[in-house]
Amino acid sequence: KDIGLGWNPIKGTIDASKDWWESRLKKFRFASIDPKLEEKLDQMFMRIVATDNKAWAPSSSILPSNLFEDEDNETLEENKGN
Repeated sequence: KDIGLGWNPIKGTIDASKDWWESRLKKFRFASIDPKLEEKLDQMFMRIVATDNKAWAPSSSILPSNLFEDEDNETLEENKGN
């Protein structure tokens, strides 16, 4: 029923004004998730890992061996003693 909405093919998102989004998001600020839905979401996403620019999900098949490698070797070396 809304007008003035579009699709941003580059971002793959709905293209709408800030006012439009604010009016829609107000509904969710104080709302809670139905316990049955929360349980389903837990079942769907409990084994998914996402770290910075790396991510893995059970549907991704084999866990990449470099998934947990630290790109900042200095930080890795500093943390070895902790």
